[in-house]
Amino acid sequence: MRDLLRKLSRWDQTLLLLVGVYLLLWPVEPLSPLVLEARVALQIAIYAIGSVVVARFAIRGTNALIRRFLWRVRHRLIAVYLFVGVIPLALAVTLAVLGLVLLFGPVAAYMVRSNLDQHATALQSAAASFGWELRATEPGRRREAAARFISDASRRFPGIMLRVDTPQGPAGFPPWLVDDRLPDTIDNFQGVLRRDGKLYLAGHAQYSSDSPSVLLMMPLTAEYLARLLPGLGIVERMAPAAPLSGEAALGRISRRLADDRGDNAVAGRRVGDEQLPPPLGPLDGPIRWPALLPVLSWESGESRLEAVFALRSRYSAVGRLLFSGQSMELARRVQIAAYVLAGLFCGAVVISLIVAVSLTRTMTGAVHELYLGTQRVNQSDFSHRVAIRGDDQLTELGRSFNAMTESIERLIEESRERQRLQAELEIAREVQARLFPREPPRLKSLDVLGVCRPAQEVSGDFFDYVELSPT
Repeated sequence: MRDLLRKLSRWDQTLLLLVGVYLLLWPVEPLSPLVLEARVALQIAIYAIGSVVVARFAIRGTNALIRRFLWRVRHRLIAVYLFVGVIPLALAVTLAVLGLVLLFGPVAAYMVRSNLDQHATALQSAAASFGWELRATEPGRRREAAARFISDASRRFPGIMLRVDTPQGPAGFPPWLVDDRLPDTIDNFQGVLRRDGKLYLAGHAQYSSDSPSVLLMMPLTAEYLARLLPGLGIVERMAPAAPLSGEAALGRISRRLADDRGDNAVAGRRVGDEQLPPPLGPLDGPIRWPALLPVLSWESGESRLEAVFALRSRYSAVGRLLFSGQSMELARRVQIAAYVLAGLFCGAVVISLIVAVSLTRTMTGAVHELYLGTQRVNQSDFSHRVAIRGDDQLTELGRSFNAMTESIERLIEESRERQRLQAELEIAREVQARLFPREPPRLKSLDVLGVCRPAQEVSGDFFDYVELSPT
């Protein structure tokens, strides 16, 4: 138990201590409210320290996995290529795509604003023209003039609505437009107007205070918006944001879904899908960009910028719009240059990938061969030789390894030969020692002692005692 506690860090020990105290206070919690407060404080501390312990464990585990993954040289090179080549390339491609979006998006939004402004200007001009006509027409014939004007204007502005204010009072259609009070900021207004959540294109004109004022309005339906920019894309209405919570949020979401089905969809399909330009290729994806427009509120009379419309188009359609004012020859050259640059870029990427893979295989192959060679040497197999391929520093390292193992193998053979010779000399020394007299002769009048000490293991010297006579 002590050994286990020693292995734990201080954070782990503190966490275990807090958990133990928390469990010990559990039976006595009903006895005092202070115990409950203490347990709540301990619970907060346990959560905090537990988060630190989990984070430390996750960091250690991640570091262990990274070290294990990066143990091989091949994995290290893959990581280097990933951070040096792949990630910067992905960021460059992402920035290029983002640049195209930031270039084409505002252009598409500008086209929506400019076309709506042109239609609003035309609507206001029609209102001003009708106001001049009413001023010059006798009061008894104004109804006939209004009917004729509505008949002609309906061809240009589908679903047009009219309100004329004269000293005798307002007149027009539909009834709600006549009965409602005009906003104070409607004078000479042209643009987008919102009433009861619906959007209209409106134009108001009045020559002077004593002349009739004319207000023309037309609903901005999905069919009308889809045909606003033919050849470029489809203008769609964006649903307003819903509240954050409550029953009003559910009602607003339901109304948004109903608006999307009613305004932007007919018979189970989106209105104007046939108006969307066909793609030129797999990379010619759709683009949807909001357009900020000043919108006048009928109820409050305030005007503010809102993203009420969005253009759904393709990059190729916006590109054709950008180069529509240029000559065909210049556009063709730009297109060829773009294709050439794209081809060169793709070719460079493919060549870089091939070179990187080849270099990686060469380096990791040589390092792996050296690793296997060291393992064989560790097993006392000095006859192993690594394969030599190419002519670089790693190849020289392989040659040096082979030369080292060859030298070690030769030294081992020489050592074995020396050991064999040493053993034979030792045997010869023992044989020679046995040929010498074991002890000197014992004489009464003379002490004789013979000793042979060879300079090497053995020598060619020999001596012996020979008895000439018994006396």
